[in-house]
Formats: sequence, structure tokens, C-alpha cells
Amino acid sequence: YDSSMGYAIGVDIGRHEDYTVVCVLELATGREVWLERFNQLDWLVIEERIARACERFPGAPVLVDSTGVGDRSYRALEDLITDRPLEPFVFSNITKVNVINQLALAIQDKELWFIGKDVKDHLTDYELGKYAMGEMSAYRYERTPGGKLTMNAPPGKHDDIVIARALALECALRYGGTMKRPPSGASDGLSDPSGAADALR
Repeated sequence: YDSSMGYAIGVDIGRHEDYTVVCVLELATGREVWLERFNQLDWLVIEERIARACERFPGAPVLVDSTGVGDRSYRALEDLITDRPLEPFVFSNITKVNVINQLALAIQDKELWFIGKDVKDHLTDYELGKYAMGEMSAYRYERTPGGKLTMNAPPGKHDDIVIARALALECALRYGGTMKRPPSGASDGLSDPSGAADALR
């Protein structure tokens, strides 16, 4: 992979109630240069739209949520995206804690710069920037009665943009991004998880 291409792509897969989101970060600056969100589409259309978004950034590596229904799209994308690294990412409670903590800390340290609230979707004129800000603000850390740390959107809300941004950051860190990873040993969550939650607000 030629890191001079300068971008990393994260893709969260959804179809009906959930959304598919494609996020692209610039490796050198952490600046978000592309954010696309869509649902209510046939699988073939979803996969073609992901591939078209990736074509805008030649050679940029792609990290795709392959958990559950995402595995079907990841396998299809292997045939559609053949000109750059394409990797699956399987979410578990531990891997989700890791990448969300990583995202929160990068925001807290001002290593990421997301689209502004006035940015609209390039196809539908939807107020994408304003919605994205609200989704990030609503995301919450919670502990179960058993003490396990979980991270989710509130009931009835979505977290697809949060997840796509977390995947894009993880992809960037794998392929030459200048942002910092959290200290080793943080896989069990931050000592003060609410601090990371605040960074997502």
C-alpha cells in the first residue's frame, strides 16, 4: 500500500432500519473528507454505492464491518474492490470498546476534524452534518448490572456514523495515520469511561 495516497476508509453496514455509512479520513491530518449515509436499498445497490465511494479515493485502504449481515457485503466487496487493501472487522464487546475509546481519545486530543454541521448530503440535500453531530452527542457508555461496559446509541437512535468513524480511524492507524493509539492495556475500557463519552458529545 502506498501511504502517499493519503486516505483511509471505514464502512459500517446496514440495510433497513440501520444505515450503511462510508467515512473517509485524511491520514496526515485526521480530517473527514467524505461521509455518506444511506439505507432502504437492495444489497447489490448498497455494495455498488460503497464501491463507488471508494473509487473517489484511489488506493485508500478500506475497513468494513463484517459482523452479522456485514459479512455478506464484505464478501461481495471483495469482488468489487480489488485495487487496494480491503479488510474485515468483527465487532465483539471488547473490540467495540477498543475502537470507540480510540475514537473518543482522538477527538479529545483534537486529532480528528469532522464535517461541519452545515454540510448537506451530496445527493439528497439532507442536513448530514447536523445529524452526525447529534448522533455523536447521543452515544453513551453504560455498565450492565454485571459490571460489563457497553456502548450504544439510546433506544430508537442510530450509531452508524459513530461506528463508521471509529472504523475509519482504526483503518488510518493501520495504514500510516499520525493519530495516537490509546495506551496498551486499555482494552477493558477507560479508567473513567465517562471522559470518553464526553469526547463524543
